[in-house]
Order: sequence, then C-alpha cells, then structure tokens
Amino acid sequence: MLYSVLRIFIQAFWGEPPAGVTRRPYAVNGLLIPAGILFVFIIVMGVGAEGMFQLTSRAGDILLHPNIYIDAVLKE
Repeated sequence: MLYSVLRIFIQAFWGEPPAGVTRRPYAVNGLLIPAGILFVFIIVMGVGAEGMFQLTSRAGDILLHPNIYIDAVLKE
C-alpha cells in the first residue's frame, strides 16, 4: 500500500502532465493582497508582543483561578 501511495504522489506532483493539459501561470497579483495583510499582521505581532503577552497572561490567570471571574461577575 505504501508503494502505491508513493507512486501516486510522485506522479501527481513530480510527473509530467497528461497530453493536452496546459498549465496555467500562477496569479501572483491575486496573492499580493493576502501576503501583504499577513506581512503587516506579523510585524504588528512582533512589535506588540509585550502587550499581547500581558493580555494572554491575564486571560490565563482567569482560566487557572476562576474565583477572579466569579468575584468580578457576582459581586455580593
């Protein structure tokens, strides 16, 4: 079975395309906007990592100690 799967994989990704099938060029222009958004998000996360750490740290404290949440919501 492993041999069959490997042959299918090799033919699908590294084999020559069947006769009559033409390959389309990649649409690079359509990928620039999502790549740009991802790039900006990565830069923002790198610069603002300390603020994000504080936020996630507080969320982790609330998850580990639910009494903080209970006291904040159900003030007696």
